[in-house]
Amino acid sequence: MVEIRSHRIVISDITDMIFDKIHFKDKENLSCPCSNTIISYKKFISNEIKYHPICSSKFISQQWIDALYSTNASRYRARDFRAIAHSQFKLLSDFCSLIKDMVSQTEIEIDNYELITIDLLLKDQLQSKVNNTIESIKNSISIRLMLYIDYINTNTESNNFISSLNINTKILSKLEGNHYVAKKHAAIYYKFEKYEILACANVNVFLPSVFYSTENFPNLTVPNSNLVNYLSGNISIITGFITTCTSFGSFLSSTFDCLHNKECIELLIKYFPSITQTNFNLTNSILSSKQQNLSLYNHLKNLFIDHRSIKINYSEYFHQCKPSFCSYMRNDQKNIYYALTVLVSLYGGLTIILHFITPYLISMLFKFKYQSTNTNMTIIERLRKYGKLLQQLNFYQTSVDLTANGIKQQKIMTRVYIILLIGSFIILLLFHSLYTENITMTVSNPSFDTYNNLEISHKDTLKCSCSTMIISYEKFLQLYPVMHQVCFSDFVDKNYILFWKTYGKKFYSHDWRNRASLQFQLLSDLCQLANKTIKDAISRLLMEPFAISNVLIKADFDAQLNETLNQFFRSTMSSFRTLINTIRLFNQVDQPYMEWTSFTDLLPDANLIVNSWKNEINNKTSLKFTFNLIEIVNLDLQLVDCICATNPHCERSAYFYDPNLMLSIFFSDNLWYISSVFVERCSIIDSLLFSTLECFYFDSECFMILSRSLYGPNEFYNMSNFQPLLYNSTISRFPRDTLIKLLVEQLMIEQWNPFFSYEQFYQSCAPEYCTYSKRIRTKNAFQIILTLISIIGGLTVSLRIISPYLVKAIVYLWTIIRKKQPRSLIKNVSIVINLNIFSPRDFDGRIDRITAKNLGQWSTRLYIILFIIGLIILTFYTIIRPEPQTKMFDKVSFDRYNHLIEKYGNELKCYCSSISSRHNEFVILQPQIHQICSSPFASDEWRINITSSLVSDLSPYQRTDYRRYLSAHLQFLHGLCELSRELIENFVHQFHTSLFITTQLLSKIKFHQRLNSTIEQIKSKYSQTFAHLLLLIRKINHANGIISTYGTNYEYIIPWDELNMVYLPTQSITYDNCSCDLDLNCTSQANFFSKNSLETIQIIGLKIGCTPSESFLSSTIECFYNESCLNLIKKYLNTTESFIPLSTIVNHFPMNTTILELINNLFIEEWLTTTMNYSSYFECCKPSFCSYTYIQHFNTLYIITLILALQGGLTVLVLFSIYSTRHDKYQIVSIINTTTETTSSSITIESS
Repeated sequence: MVEIRSHRIVISDITDMIFDKIHFKDKENLSCPCSNTIISYKKFISNEIKYHPICSSKFISQQWIDALYSTNASRYRARDFRAIAHSQFKLLSDFCSLIKDMVSQTEIEIDNYELITIDLLLKDQLQSKVNNTIESIKNSISIRLMLYIDYINTNTESNNFISSLNINTKILSKLEGNHYVAKKHAAIYYKFEKYEILACANVNVFLPSVFYSTENFPNLTVPNSNLVNYLSGNISIITGFITTCTSFGSFLSSTFDCLHNKECIELLIKYFPSITQTNFNLTNSILSSKQQNLSLYNHLKNLFIDHRSIKINYSEYFHQCKPSFCSYMRNDQKNIYYALTVLVSLYGGLTIILHFITPYLISMLFKFKYQSTNTNMTIIERLRKYGKLLQQLNFYQTSVDLTANGIKQQKIMTRVYIILLIGSFIILLLFHSLYTENITMTVSNPSFDTYNNLEISHKDTLKCSCSTMIISYEKFLQLYPVMHQVCFSDFVDKNYILFWKTYGKKFYSHDWRNRASLQFQLLSDLCQLANKTIKDAISRLLMEPFAISNVLIKADFDAQLNETLNQFFRSTMSSFRTLINTIRLFNQVDQPYMEWTSFTDLLPDANLIVNSWKNEINNKTSLKFTFNLIEIVNLDLQLVDCICATNPHCERSAYFYDPNLMLSIFFSDNLWYISSVFVERCSIIDSLLFSTLECFYFDSECFMILSRSLYGPNEFYNMSNFQPLLYNSTISRFPRDTLIKLLVEQLMIEQWNPFFSYEQFYQSCAPEYCTYSKRIRTKNAFQIILTLISIIGGLTVSLRIISPYLVKAIVYLWTIIRKKQPRSLIKNVSIVINLNIFSPRDFDGRIDRITAKNLGQWSTRLYIILFIIGLIILTFYTIIRPEPQTKMFDKVSFDRYNHLIEKYGNELKCYCSSISSRHNEFVILQPQIHQICSSPFASDEWRINITSSLVSDLSPYQRTDYRRYLSAHLQFLHGLCELSRELIENFVHQFHTSLFITTQLLSKIKFHQRLNSTIEQIKSKYSQTFAHLLLLIRKINHANGIISTYGTNYEYIIPWDELNMVYLPTQSITYDNCSCDLDLNCTSQANFFSKNSLETIQIIGLKIGCTPSESFLSSTIECFYNESCLNLIKKYLNTTESFIPLSTIVNHFPMNTTILELINNLFIEEWLTTTMNYSSYFECCKPSFCSYTYIQHFNTLYIITLILALQGGLTVLVLFSIYSTRHDKYQIVSIINTTTETTSSSITIESS
């Protein structure tokens, strides 16, 4: 009774209110297994997001944006806010919309996110887990968005894309001889604070935006007066808005400060009077939020989110978990009910035993004291003596029946009684000695060494519950990435780049050194962007939760971490590579107008041709400016070697020109050094990506030539100031001749160097206890003795009563068989009514025999009633007390599991010996790509063949003739299909190699549900991610006003009377009354023009528009299904190439589906989700054992034992109570006699 034992308390029919009450008491070891271990977040959380008020303000309304539009935006001075105001607020509106869409997609992702919970989580555990998950998803979006923004901006600035707003490069019309030419000049900014002139070609401009006063609106011809006077004048600075050399750069650097200030908004209204014509209310429109002085770049990083509120409905979570019961271990002494039961049981047993052995002990004592001298008896003699005693033994002797037949029957009863007693005693002894059960052993606060020892000895059943179920990777994982040495070399140092900016201008425009500063700057930007991407990705990974309920074994931990890291490396590099290739594709298709650095006023612009004609009536000369597609010139042959628009692989080796002779002659075979290390392509970024770093290594011939080339005629530059690269094949995994493109796609990483510690993981998990199952005997020797002592009393009494009736029943049946004379029912009832277990001597000797018999009968009835009541009271608690019982099934095969699951249903739990397995071990995904991507129409070979008859520079074709678009459209189709294939391949690979983690074997239904949910989430994530990237590129390029050399979105005009030495503004081109500077996807029906330019032939489905990319995204592929349309293309392209239309049979998408819709679905017709093999999943899980836990309210053998134990003690107590009330002289001895001698003369066996 004083023993302290661990006792599992089980509470069934658990509710959330009951759980709230008990978890405060037993929070540490409370366990409530969930019936449903996988719960979607949407079932129990609500996520409320409050965006920055700018995203719901009047400042992003279409009315406000339209009021800021001006057709003369390109005519303002570069720093004047009127040049960029419309694009700034259009960008703001677009980003608010885009981010809301991205966040909305993440809300869906969060809603579908599955919480895996074996046991019911406490409120704080659940809150922590949900917060970490949502924060991780939010950071993932933010980092991806900023990566896209940074690289798009780098692409724009490094290639020096020319803006139609004239804010980075201005085009000058100049008369040279008798013809006009166009020349490029960097836009010039005046820094009023320091009276400093800044040019976009030399420095990074970062200045507050201003309004120049209308009174000093400049003459747009280049003034003869001082340049400072031209740039200066009365200005008004606009708080918060910044001007840089690109519209998007200005947007990222600006703040919302002006929109918090009434005076600043009034200034905007002053210079944009169209605002007054809208329903704009100044008072109601001022931003009321706190002025944060935070740049838009940082607002974008925060996703414009001011506040996020995560509400968890714990009651609903509890309902979804549906714990069938809760249990906890309690260390306590035996309770009062148990103590009372044991005392009553022991009292009866000890009374009987002591009454039986006391006379013999006294007899033996006297015999030992007065023993005779003749004690020499053999063993055989002693056995014979004991045998005679046993033969004469009679427990049922009574003075009522002393006949020979009666005594014989009494001895038979005695022998039956002894046999039943010994047999019952042996059975109960064996039951209590051999009975075993699975018990849970608990080890508190196990150390790492202790856990390792337990894992070796009890690996199948060991379970160590983590006190911290959500562990960030940073607790046990570190990555120490090493980047390629060029990224921390002098070649990307700002001083080195500054040198090339000043020194490179001295070289001829085709000399590689002329553009070297741009390439070194781009290389530096790429290194910084790669480094930032790596740091952000690692930071995001380390912040991500490693959700685990129990300690993983080391093998599973290592496997899961390695797989996670491999996926992390692949996905990080894949997303960066997709970003690069997508932007390169847009560059190739749209052919942006770029500023190639050249000698000042030395050469005309080769990409802008000036045509002049004179009006004979008024004798005025008019100029028309036409774009010429970018060309790669073979300088040796002085011929155009390749047109970039029609050949995406145009390339030539870079040239170093001898600076000592460059002024005397331009082209001569002996004046050029042709480098195979550096190449020149159609853009700065492609030129760098397809070059190598060989020229930067110390022992390369190229490095020596480059060093010597820096000795100019008038100055000397010491290259020893900068250290070259040193190649070591044991350190670098990249050979010297590796293309920079491959380095960039690998994020410039030499080694990732991950390190993860299993011991640190264990310490972070910090299990407060470990449990393991062990089968042991339920009782030790002492407990068995106590049980048997408690049983002997009840067993003796029961058998003393049962034995006579058993013998009597046998004799009765024998009589019936022999004489066929059954006793009447009335006689049987009479025996029960007249039952008397008391003898006359149990009462006062002065009472006559009849009265004593009547008293005995009433006492018997009272005894039975009190005995039954006492038995019920003392056994009720024990019988109804629930005990969790677990059935264990070891080495379960798949067939046996199916049998068990049919029998036990969801209550069956099978614990995986391997908790993680790759998806491709039991499921294979195979997407069906749209047939357009596998058709010849999407191949480079087919494009080259059908366009071979076209004039390479497309100059003979009108701007709206589809022949100018066809090659670009087919290149775009090919590129989009390739990008889709890569994305799908990455998606499928990521899914197949990612881990499917289950600590318990899922049922077949839940297995399919979880897989389908996972697949849908990843599919949606990939397609939406790429769609957002496409939208960002398109929106930013449009806001920057990037001019296409196809001449399809903007054209330069000359509205002045003066034609010489004037800057040219731009004019937007319209399609179907849609202006390209207002809408990025203005389009018209595609047509072929006949030779006389009067007849137009429409091409179904295809469009022309502001840029080839936008017009193709708005097009459909109806023409590729139509043989007549294909023949029309064949006719106007004058080709003999065969055309086989697409099939109309296998088609998930309608024929009039736009390309944009197709690419947003990654050209996937459908997913051929293949077999989800449940049996393979079962083999991967390898359940070590299965168990079925149920609540047992009683055990038959236990109840029999208990009743027998209680019966003996209760009999003694009840009889004591009866005799105490019946006879004042009653002695306890008589009670004992009652239980050891014949109880009543009524218990007789009638002879036949």
